[in-house]
Amino acid sequence: MKLATSAAALALVSALAVPAAANTTAAATPWCGADSLSLAASPPISPGQQIYLHFYVILTNVSQQTCTLRGYPGVDLVGPDGPTLGPTYSLPRQSGDVQAVVLAPGASAASLVAFLPKIGPGGWEPAWPPTTIVVTPPDSTTQLQTPWIADGLTVLRQGDGTHPGGHVGPLQPYA
Repeated sequence: MKLATSAAALALVSALAVPAAANTTAAATPWCGADSLSLAASPPISPGQQIYLHFYVILTNVSQQTCTLRGYPGVDLVGPDGPTLGPTYSLPRQSGDVQAVVLAPGASAASLVAFLPKIGPGGWEPAWPPTTIVVTPPDSTTQLQTPWIADGLTVLRQGDGTHPGGHVGPLQPYA
């Protein structure tokens, strides 16, 4: 009887140990700190007939260690001090599929950023011209900066409307 009880206990411990070992490996990958990341931005993308323009903020692991990012970066567009809205346009997050992105050294994750340019009857019109993109990686307070994506490309800023013209998507693997 004692042998059967010991065997059953050993089987239970063994069954529970397998998932724990698998989770330990995933949990062992450290978060990517801002000091292990570089920031770049893609050129603007015009998705068909939509009035939005898009670009990617790209975070690349420049360390020698594998690390993980998950969630949304904070994205601020910085430019001249406007009379009403100030020098910083903080873009809200858009709901999306949030997943952990494991970055080997040299690998990248990206977040899609959308914004509204100012378009009038004659085409592009002057609006607020950002000069810098400031990104705060998830779980960090350290900010990274890169120049604005295109000289002369301006942004139509909006306040806290129900459907803001600019927004940031979750980080995804980027090749």
